[in-house]
Amino acid sequence: MGTQRVEMDVSRRWKIAIIVLTAGIAALVLVLLYGPSWFIAWADDPGK
Repeated sequence: MGTQRVEMDVSRRWKIAIIVLTAGIAALVLVLLYGPSWFIAWADDPGK
């Protein structure tokens, strides 16, 4: 029973890792596509 719990734990960690990775890649693609100008504008005024 203990090993089964560990396996569930690992798969959950993998799911989180994959989600984080996908989100990071998506964010990178968005920054590359929608250009540094928008990013610079946001960096100058993060309160927007």
